[in-house]
Amino acid sequence: PIALLGNHARQANVFYESDRHTQQLDFNGISVPVRYTDNLLVEADVIIHSDSPAQLPNPSGSLMVDAFNSHVTTPDKTEHHVTVCDYFGGVGCMTSCMPEHFSTQAYCDSNSLPRDVFSYNNPSVPVNTSLYNAMSSPDFRARASACDVGVCGPPCNDTSALNMYRDPHSPTAHLLADSVDAIARHQHKIGVIECPTSIFDPQCQHLLDEVYARSGSHDNVTTMFRISPLDHGGIQTRDRVFIMLTRSDVHDALGPFPAIQPTATSAGTIRDVLEPIAALDIATLAVDREYVRRPSYRHRPRNANACYYTGRHGPHNYAYDLDGKAPILTSKPTIIFDDRVGQFRKLSIREMLRVQGMPESFQFPPGTSHTAA
Repeated sequence: PIALLGNHARQANVFYESDRHTQQLDFNGISVPVRYTDNLLVEADVIIHSDSPAQLPNPSGSLMVDAFNSHVTTPDKTEHHVTVCDYFGGVGCMTSCMPEHFSTQAYCDSNSLPRDVFSYNNPSVPVNTSLYNAMSSPDFRARASACDVGVCGPPCNDTSALNMYRDPHSPTAHLLADSVDAIARHQHKIGVIECPTSIFDPQCQHLLDEVYARSGSHDNVTTMFRISPLDHGGIQTRDRVFIMLTRSDVHDALGPFPAIQPTATSAGTIRDVLEPIAALDIATLAVDREYVRRPSYRHRPRNANACYYTGRHGPHNYAYDLDGKAPILTSKPTIIFDDRVGQFRKLSIREMLRVQGMPESFQFPPGTSHTAA
Protein backbone atom coordinates (compact mmCIF):
# COMPACT_ATOMS: atom_id res chain seq x y z
CA PRO A 1 0.00 0.00 0.00
CA ILE A 2 1.84 3.01 -1.30
CA ALA A 3 0.77 6.61 -0.91
CA LEU A 4 2.35 9.59 -2.62
CA LEU A 5 2.47 12.66 -0.43
CA GLY A 6 3.27 16.13 -1.72
CA ASN A 7 2.09 19.49 -2.81
CA HIS A 8 2.02 18.73 -6.49
CA ALA A 9 1.44 15.05 -7.16
CA ARG A 10 0.57 14.00 -10.69
CA GLN A 11 -1.87 11.22 -11.44
CA ALA A 12 -0.09 7.90 -11.15
CA ASN A 13 -0.88 4.23 -11.43
CA VAL A 14 0.94 2.55 -8.57
CA PHE A 15 1.58 -1.18 -8.69
CA TYR A 16 2.47 -2.67 -5.33
CA GLU A 17 4.15 -6.00 -4.69
CA SER A 18 4.61 -7.51 -1.27
CA ASP A 19 8.39 -7.48 -1.35
CA ARG A 20 10.07 -6.41 1.88
CA HIS A 21 13.28 -5.21 0.29
CA THR A 22 14.32 -2.88 -2.50
CA GLN A 23 12.14 -3.29 -5.57
CA GLN A 24 10.96 -1.48 -8.66
CA LEU A 25 7.58 0.22 -8.90
CA ASP A 26 6.07 1.30 -12.18
CA PHE A 27 4.71 4.87 -12.18
CA ASN A 28 3.00 5.48 -15.52
CA GLY A 29 5.81 3.75 -17.35
CA ILE A 30 8.62 5.16 -15.19
CA SER A 31 10.33 2.41 -13.24
CA VAL A 32 11.67 3.72 -9.93
CA PRO A 33 13.30 1.96 -7.00
CA VAL A 34 11.71 1.99 -3.57
CA ARG A 35 13.36 0.88 -0.35
CA TYR A 36 11.53 -0.60 2.61
CA THR A 37 12.59 0.34 6.11
CA ASP A 38 11.55 -2.12 8.80
CA ASN A 39 9.30 -3.77 6.20
CA LEU A 40 6.92 -0.83 6.28
CA LEU A 41 8.35 2.54 5.42
CA VAL A 42 9.46 3.08 1.86
CA GLU A 43 11.39 5.73 0.03
CA ALA A 44 10.16 6.71 -3.41
CA ASP A 45 10.66 10.38 -4.20
CA VAL A 46 9.79 10.86 -7.84
CA ILE A 47 8.13 13.28 -10.20
CA ILE A 48 5.41 11.59 -12.21
CA HIS A 49 4.93 12.77 -15.78
CA SER A 50 1.64 13.32 -17.53
CA ASP A 51 0.76 12.15 -21.02
CA SER A 52 -0.81 15.55 -21.75
CA PRO A 53 0.52 17.64 -23.36
CA ALA A 54 2.69 15.23 -25.32
CA GLN A 55 5.54 17.71 -25.75
CA LEU A 56 5.98 17.97 -21.97
CA PRO A 57 7.41 14.63 -20.80
CA ASN A 58 7.97 16.01 -17.31
CA PRO A 59 6.79 19.57 -16.75
CA SER A 60 6.44 19.25 -13.01
CA GLY A 61 8.26 21.76 -10.85
CA SER A 62 7.36 20.35 -7.50
CA LEU A 63 7.95 17.51 -5.10
CA MET A 64 6.99 13.92 -4.63
CA VAL A 65 7.81 13.99 -0.99
CA ASP A 66 7.35 10.62 0.70
CA ALA A 67 5.92 7.21 0.04
CA PHE A 68 4.86 5.33 3.14
CA ASN A 69 2.58 2.67 4.50
CA SER A 70 -0.33 4.16 6.43
CA HIS A 71 -0.78 1.17 8.73
CA VAL A 72 1.50 -0.13 11.44
CA THR A 73 0.79 -3.75 10.57
CA THR A 74 2.86 -5.87 8.18
CA PRO A 75 2.10 -4.92 4.56
CA ASP A 76 0.34 -7.39 2.31
CA LYS A 77 -1.11 -7.20 -1.17
CA THR A 78 -4.26 -5.46 0.00
CA GLU A 79 -4.23 -1.78 -0.87
CA HIS A 80 -5.27 0.36 2.09
CA HIS A 81 -7.03 3.67 1.68
CA VAL A 82 -4.89 6.52 3.00
CA THR A 83 -6.75 9.52 4.35
CA VAL A 84 -5.40 13.06 4.67
CA CYS A 85 -6.32 16.07 6.77
CA ASP A 86 -5.24 19.24 4.97
CA TYR A 87 -4.38 22.26 7.11
CA PHE A 88 -3.73 25.62 5.40
CA GLY A 89 -3.96 24.01 1.98
CA GLY A 90 -0.90 21.85 2.62
CA VAL A 91 -1.94 19.51 -0.20
CA GLY A 92 -4.53 21.86 -1.61
CA CYS A 93 -5.65 21.65 -5.18
CA MET A 94 -3.52 18.61 -5.98
CA THR A 95 -5.95 16.47 -3.98
CA SER A 96 -7.85 15.72 -7.18
CA CYS A 97 -4.66 14.38 -8.80
CA MET A 98 -3.60 11.88 -6.18
CA PRO A 99 -4.00 8.11 -6.59
CA GLU A 100 -7.51 6.82 -5.96
CA HIS A 101 -6.57 5.21 -2.65
CA PHE A 102 -5.28 8.53 -1.28
CA SER A 103 -7.89 11.17 -0.44
CA THR A 104 -8.39 14.38 1.53
CA GLN A 105 -11.16 14.07 4.10
CA ALA A 106 -10.88 17.44 5.87
CA TYR A 107 -9.63 20.85 4.73
CA CYS A 108 -9.13 24.28 6.24
CA ASP A 109 -7.57 27.48 4.91
CA SER A 110 -8.12 31.10 5.93
CA ASN A 111 -7.19 32.33 2.44
CA SER A 112 -10.41 32.53 0.46
CA LEU A 113 -8.79 32.32 -2.99
CA PRO A 114 -7.18 28.86 -2.69
CA ARG A 115 -10.12 27.72 -0.58
CA ASP A 116 -12.57 28.58 -3.37
CA VAL A 117 -10.38 26.89 -5.98
CA PHE A 118 -10.12 23.78 -3.82
CA SER A 119 -13.90 23.65 -3.34
CA TYR A 120 -14.48 24.12 -7.06
CA ASN A 121 -12.30 21.11 -7.89
CA ASN A 122 -13.27 19.03 -4.83
CA PRO A 123 -16.92 19.83 -4.07
CA SER A 124 -17.43 16.75 -1.90
CA VAL A 125 -14.80 17.73 0.70
CA PRO A 126 -16.09 20.06 3.48
CA VAL A 127 -13.93 23.13 4.12
CA ASN A 128 -13.34 25.37 7.12
CA THR A 129 -12.31 29.01 6.94
CA SER A 130 -9.45 28.89 9.45
CA LEU A 131 -7.51 26.55 11.68
CA TYR A 132 -9.18 27.99 14.75
CA ASN A 133 -12.68 27.59 13.33
CA ALA A 134 -11.79 24.05 12.36
CA MET A 135 -10.63 23.24 15.89
CA SER A 136 -14.05 24.24 17.22
CA SER A 137 -16.00 22.31 14.58
CA PRO A 138 -17.14 18.86 15.77
CA ASP A 139 -17.45 17.68 12.15
CA PHE A 140 -13.91 18.76 11.27
CA ARG A 141 -12.51 17.28 14.46
CA ALA A 142 -14.19 13.94 13.80
CA ARG A 143 -12.97 13.85 10.19
CA ALA A 144 -9.45 14.95 11.09
CA SER A 145 -9.11 12.42 13.91
CA ALA A 146 -9.89 9.63 11.48
CA CYS A 147 -7.14 10.68 9.03
CA ASP A 148 -3.83 8.83 8.75
CA VAL A 149 -1.82 11.87 7.69
CA GLY A 150 -1.91 15.55 8.53
CA VAL A 151 -0.35 17.95 6.02
CA CYS A 152 0.22 21.61 6.90
CA GLY A 153 1.23 24.46 4.64
CA PRO A 154 1.16 27.45 7.03
CA PRO A 155 1.48 30.91 5.42
CA CYS A 156 5.11 31.77 4.75
CA ASN A 157 4.79 35.53 4.18
CA ASP A 158 6.33 36.30 7.59
CA THR A 159 9.06 33.66 7.35
CA SER A 160 10.06 33.91 3.69
CA ALA A 161 13.25 35.78 2.80
CA LEU A 162 11.47 37.06 -0.31
CA ASN A 163 9.41 39.34 1.93
CA MET A 164 11.61 42.26 2.99
CA TYR A 165 8.95 43.27 5.53
CA ARG A 166 8.56 39.85 7.13
CA ASP A 167 7.89 39.62 10.84
CA PRO A 168 8.91 36.21 12.20
CA HIS A 169 7.39 37.09 15.57
CA SER A 170 3.90 37.71 14.22
CA PRO A 171 0.90 35.45 14.97
CA THR A 172 1.02 34.36 11.32
CA ALA A 173 4.62 33.18 11.69
CA HIS A 174 3.67 31.25 14.83
CA LEU A 175 1.13 29.22 12.85
CA LEU A 176 4.15 27.06 12.04
CA ALA A 177 4.26 25.90 15.66
CA ASP A 178 0.47 25.81 15.92
CA SER A 179 0.56 23.23 13.12
CA VAL A 180 2.36 20.85 15.46
CA ASP A 181 -0.47 21.12 17.99
CA ALA A 182 -3.11 20.50 15.31
CA ILE A 183 -1.32 17.37 14.09
CA ALA A 184 -0.87 16.07 17.66
CA ARG A 185 -4.43 16.87 18.67
CA HIS A 186 -5.81 14.62 15.96
CA GLN A 187 -3.21 11.89 16.51
CA HIS A 188 -2.23 11.49 12.86
CA LYS A 189 0.27 8.71 12.28
CA ILE A 190 2.47 11.09 10.33
CA GLY A 191 2.40 14.87 10.11
CA VAL A 192 4.07 16.96 7.43
CA ILE A 193 4.75 20.70 7.69
CA GLU A 194 6.06 22.56 4.66
CA CYS A 195 8.03 25.77 5.11
CA PRO A 196 10.58 27.88 3.19
CA THR A 197 14.30 27.33 3.62
CA SER A 198 14.56 30.73 5.31
CA ILE A 199 13.22 28.96 8.40
CA PHE A 200 16.92 28.26 9.03
CA ASP A 201 17.70 32.00 9.20
CA PRO A 202 18.75 33.27 12.65
CA GLN A 203 15.64 35.48 12.73
CA CYS A 204 13.47 32.34 12.60
CA GLN A 205 15.45 30.18 15.04
CA HIS A 206 12.84 30.71 17.77
CA LEU A 207 10.17 29.18 15.50
CA LEU A 208 12.19 26.01 14.93
CA ASP A 209 12.91 25.79 18.65
CA GLU A 210 9.19 26.06 19.33
CA VAL A 211 8.36 23.40 16.74
CA TYR A 212 10.79 20.94 18.33
CA ALA A 213 9.64 21.77 21.85
CA ARG A 214 5.96 21.27 21.03
CA SER A 215 6.66 18.14 19.04
CA GLY A 216 8.58 16.66 21.95
CA SER A 217 5.81 17.55 24.41
CA HIS A 218 3.36 15.62 22.22
CA ASP A 219 5.71 12.61 22.09
CA ASN A 220 6.34 12.94 18.36
CA VAL A 221 9.66 12.21 16.65
CA THR A 222 10.75 15.12 14.46
CA THR A 223 12.80 14.86 11.25
CA MET A 224 13.55 17.58 8.70
CA PHE A 225 14.37 17.36 5.01
CA ARG A 226 15.42 20.08 2.60
CA ILE A 227 14.30 19.10 -0.87
CA SER A 228 14.93 20.68 -4.26
CA PRO A 229 12.53 20.03 -7.14
CA LEU A 230 15.57 19.98 -9.42
CA ASP A 231 16.70 16.76 -7.73
CA HIS A 232 13.37 15.15 -8.62
CA GLY A 233 12.92 16.08 -12.26
CA GLY A 234 11.21 19.44 -11.70
CA ILE A 235 12.08 22.80 -13.19
CA GLN A 236 11.14 25.26 -10.42
CA THR A 237 14.02 26.48 -8.25
CA ARG A 238 11.91 26.21 -5.13
CA ASP A 239 13.70 24.39 -2.33
CA ARG A 240 11.46 23.63 0.61
CA VAL A 241 11.92 22.27 4.12
CA PHE A 242 9.59 19.47 5.17
CA ILE A 243 9.26 18.86 8.89
CA MET A 244 8.08 15.29 9.48
CA LEU A 245 6.35 14.47 12.75
CA THR A 246 6.04 10.75 13.35
CA ARG A 247 3.83 9.52 16.17
CA SER A 248 5.99 7.70 18.71
CA ASP A 249 4.27 4.32 18.38
CA VAL A 250 4.57 4.51 14.60
CA HIS A 251 8.24 5.42 14.94
CA ASP A 252 8.81 2.50 17.29
CA ALA A 253 7.22 0.14 14.78
CA LEU A 254 8.80 1.56 11.63
CA GLY A 255 12.07 3.08 12.75
CA PRO A 256 13.39 6.48 11.66
CA PHE A 257 11.85 8.19 8.67
CA PRO A 258 14.10 7.30 5.70
CA ALA A 259 16.42 9.85 4.15
CA ILE A 260 15.04 11.36 0.96
CA GLN A 261 17.53 10.87 -1.86
CA PRO A 262 17.59 12.58 -5.28
CA THR A 263 15.72 10.56 -7.88
CA ALA A 264 15.97 12.35 -11.22
CA THR A 265 18.17 15.16 -12.47
CA SER A 266 16.09 17.92 -13.99
CA ALA A 267 16.63 18.36 -17.72
CA GLY A 268 13.63 20.61 -18.35
CA THR A 269 13.46 24.38 -18.77
CA ILE A 270 10.80 27.08 -18.94
CA ARG A 271 10.60 26.46 -22.68
CA ASP A 272 9.12 23.01 -21.99
CA VAL A 273 5.99 24.43 -20.32
CA LEU A 274 5.11 27.12 -22.85
CA GLU A 275 1.82 27.24 -24.64
CA PRO A 276 1.85 27.36 -28.46
CA ILE A 277 1.82 30.96 -29.64
CA ALA A 278 -1.54 30.43 -31.32
CA ALA A 279 -3.09 29.50 -27.94
CA LEU A 280 -1.90 32.69 -26.20
CA ASP A 281 -3.42 36.13 -26.00
CA ILE A 282 -0.08 37.91 -26.14
CA ALA A 283 -1.68 41.34 -25.77
CA THR A 284 -3.10 40.54 -22.33
CA LEU A 285 0.19 39.00 -21.20
CA ALA A 286 2.38 41.88 -22.36
CA VAL A 287 4.15 44.03 -19.77
CA ASP A 288 4.62 47.80 -19.90
CA ARG A 289 8.01 47.85 -18.21
CA GLU A 290 11.31 48.13 -20.04
CA TYR A 291 13.95 45.46 -19.57
CA VAL A 292 17.60 45.41 -20.57
CA ARG A 293 20.19 42.67 -20.70
CA ARG A 294 22.04 42.28 -17.41
CA PRO A 295 25.73 42.99 -18.03
CA SER A 296 28.14 40.06 -17.80
CA TYR A 297 25.35 37.63 -16.89
CA ARG A 298 26.34 33.96 -17.26
CA HIS A 299 23.90 31.12 -17.91
CA ARG A 300 23.77 28.62 -15.05
CA PRO A 301 22.11 25.24 -15.79
CA ARG A 302 20.51 24.80 -12.34
CA ASN A 303 19.43 28.42 -11.98
CA ALA A 304 16.47 30.52 -12.96
CA ASN A 305 18.37 32.67 -15.43
CA ALA A 306 17.33 36.28 -14.87
CA CYS A 307 19.15 37.53 -17.95
CA TYR A 308 17.15 40.77 -18.10
CA TYR A 309 16.22 43.42 -15.54
CA THR A 310 14.61 46.83 -15.23
CA GLY A 311 17.85 48.35 -14.01
CA ARG A 312 16.95 47.47 -10.43
CA HIS A 313 17.67 44.17 -8.74
CA GLY A 314 15.25 41.81 -7.04
CA PRO A 315 12.98 39.01 -8.28
CA HIS A 316 10.14 41.37 -9.21
CA ASN A 317 12.48 43.35 -11.47
CA TYR A 318 13.80 40.37 -13.44
CA ALA A 319 12.78 38.71 -16.69
CA TYR A 320 13.85 35.13 -17.30
CA ASP A 321 15.42 33.29 -20.19
CA LEU A 322 13.42 30.38 -21.62
CA ASP A 323 16.38 28.00 -21.50
CA GLY A 324 16.81 28.21 -17.74
CA LYS A 325 14.85 26.90 -14.79
CA ALA A 326 11.75 28.60 -13.46
CA PRO A 327 12.06 30.93 -10.46
CA ILE A 328 10.00 30.57 -7.31
CA LEU A 329 6.45 31.49 -8.27
CA THR A 330 4.95 34.13 -6.02
CA SER A 331 1.85 36.30 -6.02
CA LYS A 332 3.63 38.60 -8.49
CA PRO A 333 3.70 37.74 -12.23
CA THR A 334 6.69 35.83 -13.56
CA ILE A 335 8.14 37.66 -16.57
CA ILE A 336 9.92 35.89 -19.41
CA PHE A 337 11.49 36.96 -22.67
CA ASP A 338 9.56 34.90 -25.22
CA ASP A 339 12.06 34.68 -28.07
CA ARG A 340 9.40 33.11 -30.29
CA VAL A 341 7.74 36.51 -30.60
CA GLY A 342 10.62 38.73 -29.44
CA GLN A 343 8.63 40.12 -26.53
CA PHE A 344 8.67 40.30 -22.75
CA ARG A 345 5.49 38.88 -21.25
CA LYS A 346 3.96 37.21 -18.21
CA LEU A 347 3.69 33.46 -17.97
CA SER A 348 0.11 32.44 -18.66
CA ILE A 349 -2.01 30.77 -16.00
CA ARG A 350 -1.66 27.38 -17.68
CA GLU A 351 2.11 27.78 -18.00
CA MET A 352 2.41 28.60 -14.30
CA LEU A 353 0.30 25.58 -13.45
CA ARG A 354 2.62 23.39 -15.51
CA VAL A 355 5.67 24.80 -13.74
CA GLN A 356 4.12 23.58 -10.48
CA GLY A 357 3.19 20.18 -11.87
CA MET A 358 -0.55 20.76 -12.10
CA PRO A 359 -2.40 18.48 -14.54
CA GLU A 360 -3.99 19.81 -17.71
CA SER A 361 -7.42 18.94 -16.29
CA PHE A 362 -7.09 21.41 -13.41
CA GLN A 363 -9.37 24.43 -13.69
CA PHE A 364 -9.94 27.69 -11.81
CA PRO A 365 -13.52 28.75 -11.07
CA PRO A 366 -15.08 30.77 -13.90
CA GLY A 367 -14.20 34.45 -13.72
CA THR A 368 -10.90 34.00 -11.86
CA SER A 369 -8.54 36.79 -12.91
CA HIS A 370 -4.91 36.31 -13.90
CA THR A 371 -3.85 38.21 -10.77
CA ALA A 372 -5.96 36.04 -8.47
CA ALA A 373 -4.80 32.84 -10.16
